Amino acid sequence: MGSSTILVLGHFCWDGLESDAGSLKYEPGGIAYSLFALSSVMETGDRMIPVFPVEKDSYQTVLQELARLPHADPSGIYPSEEKNDRVRVIYRPDEDPGYESIHSSEQPINLNHLPETEPDAVYINFQTGFDLKIQDLAALRSRYPKAFIHLDLHVRTDRLFASFKNNPAGLQLELKQVFGFVDSVQVNQRELQMLFLGSGTTEKGLLKMAFFEGQVRFFLITKGSRGVVAWEKVLTTIHSHILRPEQVVENGYAVGCGDILGSVYTHQMIRTQSLKKSLSTAMRLAGQAAKKQGFSGKADYLLVNGAFR
Repeated sequence: MGSSTILVLGHFCWDGLESDAGSLKYEPGGIAYSLFALSSVMETGDRMIPVFPVEKDSYQTVLQELARLPHADPSGIYPSEEKNDRVRVIYRPDEDPGYESIHSSEQPINLNHLPETEPDAVYINFQTGFDLKIQDLAALRSRYPKAFIHLDLHVRTDRLFASFKNNPAGLQLELKQVFGFVDSVQVNQRELQMLFLGSGTTEKGLLKMAFFEGQVRFFLITKGSRGVVAWEKVLTTIHSHILRPEQVVENGYAVGCGDILGSVYTHQMIRTQSLKKSLSTAMRLAGQAAKKQGFSGKADYLLVNGAFR
């Protein structure tokens, strides 16, 4: 395959890490991890086009940070009057991190900033839960009918669970609509449980909904240091794959690792057309990045060490 273009949609956020003095030090978070990971595996001629708003006071700072990435086209990043999300990150050894909201924004991404030409893939990561609406997903599929669309439901899962509490039928309808516009879905184990419990079904029922009532062809369940369980639809048959990491990082820093995995997997899928190969590369890079804490540690590591196969 020649050069590839990936459209990246998901909110930029600020992650607050506690300093030795007990105050919060804010670093880029959210979709920033995905962008640095993508750049580390992209090849000559490859291009990524991130589309998201940045608070006007930080707009130039964010553009300068992205200028470190040779494959990034910043034309879709636009200034906003509204502040970006801020969260306090709570590290927990060998567990998914916790987050405490400091400032929450409900602004959706403005699709007027989308590129005219169709990308090879669209990587969507719900960083705030308000990143895109159902009609936005429909518009993306209509606008880019041939693109491979991978969706990490991420924070949207919590929003859905809260919005449809005691309304499983409503959540099922929402999920069926989401599943109808994407090729691939990513959740972690906790998010998976929230979805099938909230929709009044089982894990198997949720997968059937995605594969047979939607257009999903791949469903990824990330399990941190234990690897990934991936489900793949081939014609009318569903196949499962259990992928383990080559090396387990003890007491690693999981923040951003799911964002790294999903973006690299998306790039590799349009490169190799192989689920196992794509996930192996993505898991390797995410696992290695888990050795580093915060964006500053992971970003530099990715730029130096990411471009291995």
